[in-house]
Amino acid sequence: MSFKRIDFTLVFGRNGLNKKGTGLVQVKAYQNLQYRYFSTKIYIHPDDWDSKNKKVRPFHPLAKHYNKNLRATIQRYEDYEIDHLNRHGRCMLQDLPKAIPNGAKSDSYNFLDFYSAELDQVEVKGTWKNQNSTFRHLINFTGGFLHFDDI
Repeated sequence: MSFKRIDFTLVFGRNGLNKKGTGLVQVKAYQNLQYRYFSTKIYIHPDDWDSKNKKVRPFHPLAKHYNKNLRATIQRYEDYEIDHLNRHGRCMLQDLPKAIPNGAKSDSYNFLDFYSAELDQVEVKGTWKNQNSTFRHLINFTGGFLHFDDI
């Protein structure tokens, strides 16, 4: 079975409206006849959604802010997909996390940054020497970058 790239699009009110009369805008990921939906945590009224252009209409007071966040959310999922493709050769829907934090970039998944921060908090000298040696070996072996997924 060949794996195709994941297509991301925005959908509004897939699960209907809530008691306030607003609907959730979600990211729809599509690959090989399968769908997966992710929340953007943005709720708007149906009149504020432009279904043709897949964005919040300009007359909404927070339209620019919402549309910027929606574009950024899709961009984070696309970046995650590309990063996963580069590391593992393919990316499937189930490989996508439920949420990618704002500001997350591919280097934020670096285990060595995490290890370095933890190493700074070690108080016992013998433990620090041992862990620092391991840290230096990891840097030499990986070239300075190690994803959590690769561990």
